[in-house]
Amino acid sequence: MQAVEWGIEVRNIKIRSFVSIAASGRHQPWQIGISECQRQAIYADPNWKDGDYDQASPPTTGLSVARMMAMVTYRTHPAYETKFGRALVSTHQQQVFDVEHYLYTQGQKFNQRKFDPLTYIRLTQAMDSHDVERGRGAYHSVLQSIKIPCMIISISSDVLYPVSDQAELAQHISTAQHHIVQSDEGHDGFILETRKVGMLLQGFLAERRCSESGQAPPPLRSKI
Repeated sequence: MQAVEWGIEVRNIKIRSFVSIAASGRHQPWQIGISECQRQAIYADPNWKDGDYDQASPPTTGLSVARMMAMVTYRTHPAYETKFGRALVSTHQQQVFDVEHYLYTQGQKFNQRKFDPLTYIRLTQAMDSHDVERGRGAYHSVLQSIKIPCMIISISSDVLYPVSDQAELAQHISTAQHHIVQSDEGHDGFILETRKVGMLLQGFLAERRCSESGQAPPPLRSKI
């Protein structure tokens, strides 16, 4: 999302091209709803105290649950099936599903990193409120104002930022090329599919270098 912002603000900053991966120009109700569920988990923690919580006793339980929710949206049904199946693990003298243990552990790790609950609230609110049209005009018109080359990358199985979000960007940015990375990894595919994403980035940068030097650019595939 920040890359798209930079592409719009090219008059104020020196940007020749940009790449936006698994994102959008504004949050849709789907992403806002997911964020709100996470925020409500924090609000429901007795230690939240309307945000005026004791720094020595922050709402870590709520934050942990919020993180668990987020971890689910980052992946997919096939990815979790492959990673966990219905395997059981032993913990504290009882057996739980491996996926339960994984999500609980991820929530605890987030607290161990001392991530501040109010910061989590404000970050998700900032992402939800982001809209490239704010103060600029109609959404599609703002996208159409982007004139520098850009590459929009989607992850085929992304349920958090679905392909339709990136397709909308590409549809209205005349200089955009849109590529879909085929993956079962969901949103996290943008960091897990390093070879595929890396190939696209290398190709785009090579294309830009050739274009700027007047050479014929190498071909890029729409799907990998």
